[in-house]
Amino acid sequence: MDEKRAQELIEKIKQGVTEEVKKEIEKELKENIIPQFTKGVDNKKKASETFRDIIKALWNNDWGQVKSLTETDEGGAFIPTEVSKEVARLMGQVGLVRKAGARVFSLNNPTKVPVFSGATLGSFTTEGSTLTAVSDTLFSEVDFKLHKYISIIPMSVELLEDAPGLVDLLTVLVAEDLAAREDYACLMFDTASGDPWDGIIKVADNVYTLTGDITDGTWEDLIKVRDAAPYQVKYSGAYFMHPSVWSFYQSFKDSTNRPIFNLEKNTFAGRPVYEVPFLPAIGSTSGNKAVVVYGDFKYLWIGEKGGLSLEVMREATIGSTKLGEKDFRALKFRKREGAVVVKTDAFAVMKTAA
Repeated sequence: MDEKRAQELIEKIKQGVTEEVKKEIEKELKENIIPQFTKGVDNKKKASETFRDIIKALWNNDWGQVKSLTETDEGGAFIPTEVSKEVARLMGQVGLVRKAGARVFSLNNPTKVPVFSGATLGSFTTEGSTLTAVSDTLFSEVDFKLHKYISIIPMSVELLEDAPGLVDLLTVLVAEDLAAREDYACLMFDTASGDPWDGIIKVADNVYTLTGDITDGTWEDLIKVRDAAPYQVKYSGAYFMHPSVWSFYQSFKDSTNRPIFNLEKNTFAGRPVYEVPFLPAIGSTSGNKAVVVYGDFKYLWIGEKGGLSLEVMREATIGSTKLGEKDFRALKFRKREGAVVVKTDAFAVMKTAA
């Protein structure tokens, strides 16, 4: 219902709610208003049912049914778009680099993206004066390569038929696992160690090195690593560290023995703090270890191609489970994505002394 139609009904209601007006309002509710609120729910329900049908068709090796439901992909099939969107929505809730502001975009093919270094040094001029180039900005291009994420979930043949809510649970499990692996990759990856791309710790321009180990310092070290980045990032960045390292900094008190930090909020100096299990913990931080990352995550770009695809594995050993022997099968989820830091001086890393 558009604004003009809504105003017409409001005027009629002001004049008195007659039977004719009641019928008009009822018609608008049925035809235009209620469907707006139920459309999303219906689409999600339909997508969930289609997802289950795709799994069953793959499970039974019924490729005719698979192709009638979705597009195929490398021995598997793409899951419904609405389910892929739900995975992306959940990743936005639980994925920390996404919560911190990473830009996520779609790619059809591998491409080149601009990477910025240096600084833009603009200036104001008087009217009619000669403009002078004063920027030492430097752009370069890097290949944005896509890589496969794979998640394998074994289950019994009976579970697919008997378990209510299985599809919704699978959606949550895949989203949580993909988000956790994405967090690790974006921070920790190192091509020198064979990883697909370099993460923030490897490419960050700014490094603040402690004089000893974490426990030899104070909470002021968090200020110093923040100030190692450009001043603009001071008010737009976020911290990442291990929970035990954050607990160490939270233990500091002022001269009146009151906690320096508001323990109910995971923030320091107004900036969010994200606790991640894969950065070094207290007790394993010595020896030139990157222990805290600070930066503006809008300069981390995550590229995705297509949605999630699914394959059913029948003969494989997953951990100690031999699928064929136990009448198990495994759902193999695939997704293609990559990441790149497009402004390397927007991040700073705190390291312990060598």
